[in-house]
Amino acid sequence: MQIHRTLMQSKALHQFIKYVIVGCIVTVIDMLALHFSYRVLAVPIKISVIIGFMCGNVSSFVFNKYYTFRNFSPAIIRQYIKYFVTSMTGLLWTLLLMTLFYEHLNLFAGTTRYNYLLCKMIVAVMVMFWNFIIIRHWTLADYNFAYLPPLSIYGKAPGCHLSVIIPAYNEQDRLPATLNDVFAWLEKQDFSYEVLVINDGSSDVMVDTVKREYSAKPGLMLWSLPRNMGKGAAVRAGMLLAKGDYRLFMDADNQIHIDELDAFLPLVQSSRVIIGSKYAARGGSREEITASRVVVSRLGNLIIKLLLGLELKDTQCGFKLFPAELAEAVFRMQRMGRFSFDVEILSLAQLFSCEIMELPIKLYPASQSRVRTLKDSISVFTDLLKIKLNIWRRRYKVSELERPVETTKLQREF
Repeated sequence: MQIHRTLMQSKALHQFIKYVIVGCIVTVIDMLALHFSYRVLAVPIKISVIIGFMCGNVSSFVFNKYYTFRNFSPAIIRQYIKYFVTSMTGLLWTLLLMTLFYEHLNLFAGTTRYNYLLCKMIVAVMVMFWNFIIIRHWTLADYNFAYLPPLSIYGKAPGCHLSVIIPAYNEQDRLPATLNDVFAWLEKQDFSYEVLVINDGSSDVMVDTVKREYSAKPGLMLWSLPRNMGKGAAVRAGMLLAKGDYRLFMDADNQIHIDELDAFLPLVQSSRVIIGSKYAARGGSREEITASRVVVSRLGNLIIKLLLGLELKDTQCGFKLFPAELAEAVFRMQRMGRFSFDVEILSLAQLFSCEIMELPIKLYPASQSRVRTLKDSISVFTDLLKIKLNIWRRRYKVSELERPVETTKLQREF
């Protein structure tokens, strides 16, 4: 009884029933268009068949988009192209399966001379399920959140204009120079600020160094994760601790200087993410990027574009500025803890229909790089598939944002 009740409440089942109803309606439209074109307008039969098919296909797209799947995305042309490809794929499956069942396997040949109709019925059901799955999870899988929740639902209010979050793991040699530059720039500004350094379980003397040299700096806070949990976890912690109207996370290696914000801040909006891009950079930056990293990055961005629809040149740049409401939402939804978190938070921003703006940044030399091009790329690709599956399965839900965020594992150093 419980299984029956659960099944009847299934959203996928309701959509499938609607899909079948639409299929019946579209078949009638196809037949009427064929009849009118051939008998009334005297159009040749083959052209009439094409006209009937196109009328049915366009009708099917409209009904399924707005009735079956309740998809109100404005990307109608892109979606119809995908829908047409899906239809052609279904037609190809029909031809292949009919050839297999009727001509090669001779199904039901000893039962009735109308075995071709039985074969066609089986194929039609199989192709119908195939088309439904593809349409639901690819063609019309655009899944956007209806609204961006205000800060008040989290019981939070802005406490300053800008928060700077710096995730750091064993950065005793590079973090001091970064902090010096950050405060030198911030102290010239006429707005309020805070700087949050998130220690990602460092094993060197970085924490002691920061405590000794910077604990008296106004606006600086040092928090520690209980162990090394990855850059994504550290950034998430910092973003959800922050109180700024706008929240920047930047790397501790000082490859990107904070004065890049001179170009970012005049462009801030409540529904816009601004990210740095190494590959749209001003002169003097490209020579610091190895050829292998460029190739891997280009290939990775192509995969990201195909899988997640992010039309960006550089998703991995460690310099991203978020408005407070968007930061609270996407980082509460974030699931990935390591390198792929950048792609996930940008995908989530896209689900909120927020603009993602890329601005060129200058890349300065770093004393060392911890990026393992091949190994990390494989790990990121695996995570990309997980992100896509999370989107397909509607795992990200606005309704979950009001749940308390676990912060007890964080320890404030000062």
